[in-house]
Amino acid sequence: MRKKSWSLIILAALGVMLCAPPAWAAKLDDVLQKLEKLTATVESQQKLLDAQAQEIDRLKGELGKQSVETAATKAKVDQVEKKADSPVTLAKIKDAIGDKFSFSTDLRLRYEGLYDRNSGGVDLDDRNRFRIRWRVFGDFQATDELAMHAMLTTSSGSWYDNGSNSRNWQPGRTSNQTLDDEFNNKDVFVGRIFATYMPKWLPDLEIGAGKFKNTFMHTDIMWDPDVNPEGAYERYQYKGWKTVQPFVHFGQMAVSENNKTEDAYLFLWQAGAQVNLPADVKWTVAGSYYDWTNLNKSDMSKIEGTSAGNSVGADGKYLYEYRLAEAITFLEFKVANLPLKLWFDYIINTASNVPTDNDTAWSTGFLLGKAKKKGDWAVYFKYAEIEPDAVVGAIADGDFYGANRKGYKLQGQYQLYDPWQIALSWFQTDSMVGPEESEDRLQLDMIFKFSL
Repeated sequence: MRKKSWSLIILAALGVMLCAPPAWAAKLDDVLQKLEKLTATVESQQKLLDAQAQEIDRLKGELGKQSVETAATKAKVDQVEKKADSPVTLAKIKDAIGDKFSFSTDLRLRYEGLYDRNSGGVDLDDRNRFRIRWRVFGDFQATDELAMHAMLTTSSGSWYDNGSNSRNWQPGRTSNQTLDDEFNNKDVFVGRIFATYMPKWLPDLEIGAGKFKNTFMHTDIMWDPDVNPEGAYERYQYKGWKTVQPFVHFGQMAVSENNKTEDAYLFLWQAGAQVNLPADVKWTVAGSYYDWTNLNKSDMSKIEGTSAGNSVGADGKYLYEYRLAEAITFLEFKVANLPLKLWFDYIINTASNVPTDNDTAWSTGFLLGKAKKKGDWAVYFKYAEIEPDAVVGAIADGDFYGANRKGYKLQGQYQLYDPWQIALSWFQTDSMVGPEESEDRLQLDMIFKFSL
């Protein structure tokens, strides 16, 4: 009963008491006192009930909040468990390592056939071999200016036993491992490990040091694609002009550090310019000078026991010095909406003691198309003539056998899928001077590439 209702009853009782006889008035007074006590009791109980109702509402709110939090926690737990149970993917790894790291890898499976082989007038049997190349690349961008780069690769190492209790030098100009040797494991080496510095105060300047990727303008008659120099380089190109963008490139490379004799070095100077012509035509031209210092103090002349086509003495050391002057040019434009690159490379050994019929090399060729995405294709052609002492054969194209060689290479490439390319190559090479050395070579490659 509400407080207002009890007030009306009390007023009515007072009215009755005023009109009633004295005896009734006394009894009525006693009743009113009891009613007041009862009213106080009822009001106290009502307050208690109201407080309990508020507490119940609060508890319901807390319970609802806990239910929501419990559901959210359970959802998070379920999400974590789902991630834990799901397989590791490249996207997950990329999210974990962030933007400062990048990784990529490629695998090349190759069949190679060597045919119509002749060495010193003696016919050799055909050779068939299956080869693999696996590389892993890692880059770390420490700051906007400083970065580190690395590459692990299969390779044939640096030395091998020729079976006569001596060793012959075999450089890192191959990343192949042949499937042979009765299921032996294959070697993996550090192919590159170097740091680069590109300062903000001078854009387009790059300084690198370590075992680095070959950044010099070149073709494979000078450098095999698998050779990674060791030392330092500096490169700068001025891009302030739209049409002509000159560049300079310097290299200081350690060839052989010797304990008790002079060390062997390679010093390289290169300068040129990129000319941007109308209709998206790009013409690049450069001149280079290679100064091989104390090269006869190294073992490069003993590559696989053959000297790679260079002239050597009875001790297996180089007969001549190598002071190489090079003129090289590339011309790039489009034909029927396909990219086309033409090149010409001319090299002469300017050392004074080199015979004039041994000192010159040249190469020309083209690359039409670009195999990068599914359905892309490309065609490559190269012709070269390399006299015996025009280049250092130990680091020149290994498929051409270095120096003292002439011939051509024809290659077709097709991108089956974005990460999967197939390539077919054909070589025909012959020696230029001395005993006959000739060979036809077929290569069928399956190349798989993946990156983060």
